[in-house]
Amino acid sequence: MKHPSDLASWGLNPGAIHLWPTVLPVRPSRSPTVLLSSPFQCELSKLRMERLRIEEEHLLEVKRQEELERIRGPSPKWYELKNARFHYEAHKNNELLKSSDDWQSLLDYRNELEQASKQFQKHHSTTS
Repeated sequence: MKHPSDLASWGLNPGAIHLWPTVLPVRPSRSPTVLLSSPFQCELSKLRMERLRIEEEHLLEVKRQEELERIRGPSPKWYELKNARFHYEAHKNNELLKSSDDWQSLLDYRNELEQASKQFQKHHSTTS
């Protein structure tokens, strides 16, 4: 049986760059699978990871914005509104009054979220 690390025995030139992924058969349960990849595939995988990091940052920013909206207080003069926003802002006011014991921790949490959001905006305004 041919050994997976012996490229010449598989008809492959050990000094050549192969532009396709190749999975060579291995000895049963004694050796890991050998993967040959090109520099292009390595670069593509790095770019994919970078794209995933950027997508993750954007998703975290969306979650931060949702959380900031959830914990914000009512808008100024919400009681003068004469449309559907009145009920939304009245609910915000009632929630704020219910959590009066935790105002300081809520304010600290909000400040942390705003700071993280500003850092995200600053970072992405310089890279765009």
